[in-house]
Amino acid sequence: MCKANLKIFYLGWPIDKEDLNNETKSFINLTNKDKFFINHDIKFYNLMYSKHMINVKNNVNYYRLIEGHPNKYGNTNIFLSVVDVLKYINLL
Repeated sequence: MCKANLKIFYLGWPIDKEDLNNETKSFINLTNKDKFFINHDIKFYNLMYSKHMINVKNNVNYYRLIEGHPNKYGNTNIFLSVVDVLKYINLL
């Protein structure tokens, strides 16, 4: 074992189902299998249910650009979600 301290942050950015590629589908399916991360001692943080990302999901057209990426307001919500987790796990 390499003793790495791996942390994965899943943003939960709203994606239109028709835009999902196979790699994204595979990762989303993997995130539903918590045992994988536990068995491999990987810290997994799902931001999809944070208050900031729920706000994005409920108002997605306000927070994303036409091609689907976050605009500056969407990026701010992502940042705030990550900061909340980092504070919670005492890294800030």
